[in-house]
Amino acid sequence: MTKKILTVASAFLAIVFFAFLISNPLTGEEHTGILNFIGRFHPVVLHLPIGFFVLLAIFELITPVYGKFKEAATFILILTIGVTILAVSTGILLAYAGGADEPLVVYHMRVSLILGILTLELGVLKLYGGKAISTVAYKVTLFACLLMLFVSSHNGGSITHGEDYLTKHMPNALRTMFGLEIEEVKVVASVDDLEVYGDVVHTIFEQNCNTCHNPNKKKGDLDMESYEGLLKGGEMGYSIAAGELEDSELYYRITLPHDDEDFMPTDGKPPLSDTEVEVIGWWIQEGADPVKTVGAHDGVPGNVYSYFQSIFDSMVSEEELERRRIERENLYLGLTKLHDEIGLIVIPIESEASEFSIETFAIQKTFDDSTLAKLVPYADKVVEANFSSTQLTDEALDSLLKFENLRSLNLSKTKIQGQQFNKLVALKNLESLNLYGTELSSERVSELSQLTQLKNLYLFQTELYEESVLAQLKESLPNCNFVLN
Repeated sequence: MTKKILTVASAFLAIVFFAFLISNPLTGEEHTGILNFIGRFHPVVLHLPIGFFVLLAIFELITPVYGKFKEAATFILILTIGVTILAVSTGILLAYAGGADEPLVVYHMRVSLILGILTLELGVLKLYGGKAISTVAYKVTLFACLLMLFVSSHNGGSITHGEDYLTKHMPNALRTMFGLEIEEVKVVASVDDLEVYGDVVHTIFEQNCNTCHNPNKKKGDLDMESYEGLLKGGEMGYSIAAGELEDSELYYRITLPHDDEDFMPTDGKPPLSDTEVEVIGWWIQEGADPVKTVGAHDGVPGNVYSYFQSIFDSMVSEEELERRRIERENLYLGLTKLHDEIGLIVIPIESEASEFSIETFAIQKTFDDSTLAKLVPYADKVVEANFSSTQLTDEALDSLLKFENLRSLNLSKTKIQGQQFNKLVALKNLESLNLYGTELSSERVSELSQLTQLKNLYLFQTELYEESVLAQLKESLPNCNFVLN
């Protein structure tokens, strides 16, 4: 009698699962209430079938050799059926209540329903396991269950973590074996070579947002896995508005009070750090460009740049970090010796940075062309140089050309006459040039007109500080700001 009751109950549940399989109850509409409450237990129980099925397979393998495990195998089967039915049922409720209808979610549900039906079949076959055909069918069904379990688990992981979750960090040797595309390791020489979106902002989204906003689980109809999906937005409209924080729904959500029902990330997930929020806000204000590098942006805030530095460091091997640490120590040691020798003041742009600003106000009377030549070995590390009131002449230009990363150059009140200033066009990063109080003549207009990279030019108290000459320069350098006092 018990056997018949169990058989009928299993058949009934199998019919229910089969009805769900062909009807597809996922409509994309969210539902609240008791179904949502029960469905949210799915993440709690979904791993139980994996453990019990593996344990069941092991016991079924050893039972023919060790007959004493037969009863234990039957007990494990009962538990396996129970936790599988529970996991499948809560999974359906979670998808239904959450308003999921993405293709991968539907596929995951169908594979899981097949697993549930096969698991019930396992129980029935065990009840009638006295016959040889039942024993064979049981083993075939168990194998099919394990196969469906693997597919279902992989799909579930893809929904939560992305489709490439298992293969993302797969070694290239294995990728070749499985016919997957070889992923080239991205190598960047410096922080400035990082792509702000691709290497930084997208990584923040990937770690904090993409589990709920991806092509397979578009909560709020928002896909944040791609730049195009981010621009498209979701139910609330555009998620980002380039250059406009106030119109960017995404920024609005991540800056709400953490107890606000509209705050993101939701469902009790850890909020973004203050620095991550600052980085995203800065990126949006800067135009939300998908490919622009850190070095292509002007005036990156200190906190934001430090975050970029941490991302860059995480992309570098321990061996390379150690090599750079030793290199930086040697660099600081060399600059310290230079300071002791000539009195030059060297200031790191950031703490422990390898880029510097140099000041000569304490050695103005002794700092000349030959002294400048002593800085050439460190020229590529200097981004700001103040040579105001020093003894530099036009002969210093050849040495200055070695300062290829120079962004700001102050030559005010020096003996520079600028007869070959056109050479400075080679300094592609030079943005600010201060020539206040120098002996420049109006004949230097042609040379200065070639410095189209400049954004700020100081000409007060020079012969070039004349209306007609300035008009000619402004025509040649339309993107330059002329500071006249």
